[in-house]
Amino acid sequence: MDFGFGLPWGSDEAIFGVKGWREMIRQIGKEYAAAGTARAMAHTINALPKFKGHGPYRFNEGRTDYRFYLDHGIAYYRLTELAAPQAISQWHLGSGSTVGFSTITGLSALDYLIALRESGKLNFSVWPFEPIDPDGHVLVESYPAICPTCANNSQVRGKDERDAWKVLQCLVKATESSEIGKWFDVLSRPFGRIENVDFTKQIRFEGSIFGLR
Repeated sequence: MDFGFGLPWGSDEAIFGVKGWREMIRQIGKEYAAAGTARAMAHTINALPKFKGHGPYRFNEGRTDYRFYLDHGIAYYRLTELAAPQAISQWHLGSGSTVGFSTITGLSALDYLIALRESGKLNFSVWPFEPIDPDGHVLVESYPAICPTCANNSQVRGKDERDAWKVLQCLVKATESSEIGKWFDVLSRPFGRIENVDFTKQIRFEGSIFGLR
């Protein structure tokens, strides 16, 4: 799925008043449903009195309002995005990108799917947040931008289909070369680390881009 499966460490408590990744996306699902759109939800959060006019979501290209991130100790980028060239922050809702909007909508949809799973209607795991069943379905965060250019295909129509083909080709090649298993191993990195928080714990809250090795 082409959206961020998580937010930078600490967003659960600082923004949504809950603890842990699952509770955070559950709260996002509730707030999205109440607001009606990703844009309305982001505006509502930014307007909370506790942020004093400096909320986490950015709607313009300006770089001058950095108070939220410094005041609350929340990073602008997740650790995985620090390793992806030209990555766009999950907080960005400005022109030329739908990353922030896609993430709000996507996390709400993910909450809905997990709720169906919890009621016994679906069966899947979400990487890297949960243990993976090797014989089951796995939902992963996949960015077409990190995949090689899609080979020409007369059946491909539009950007979304081209992006899907790029990801598919990467998966096929990784499977054929027996490298696909390694994609589930997130190698520890020193940059973007949170003090006194285990690397695996941070990744299982923030998420990681599948295939970024």
